[in-house]
Amino acid sequence: MAIPITNSQEIQNSSILGLGVYRPSRVVTNDDICRQIDSTDEWIRVRSGIRVRRFAGPDETLIDMAVRAGRDALRSSAVPPDQIGCVIVATSTFPYQTPAAGPQIAHQLAGVSPLSRAWVAFVLASRDFGVVWLYYLTVVSDHRVGA
Repeated sequence: MAIPITNSQEIQNSSILGLGVYRPSRVVTNDDICRQIDSTDEWIRVRSGIRVRRFAGPDETLIDMAVRAGRDALRSSAVPPDQIGCVIVATSTFPYQTPAAGPQIAHQLAGVSPLSRAWVAFVLASRDFGVVWLYYLTVVSDHRVGA
């Protein structure tokens, strides 16, 4: 699902120009979860607001899902992959410390080694902090501190 984002001002620093989303097809309901734990749909829903969640299939990896979302983001932004300077991955579910997810995703999005394009690619090992950090980066880069 690509979501176009407009920018009413000339871009001077970093900006969020596009969003990409990938959701696995496997839907897991609260009732499915409650078959394995001592709880109810109502208890989960009232406390978390969650009715269903998506689980990756056996052949879907974090890299696959991130690349699909990244391609959506590039399409919605109309920015070609060779114009991207940094790939930041925010996740708490990547199973390996090395090789890191960021460079692998950058490689698949660009189709070349990230190093050959002087890309920066890294992982923030917390998805919640990652969203806040990305927003902060965008806001701060547009507000320089003057003397």
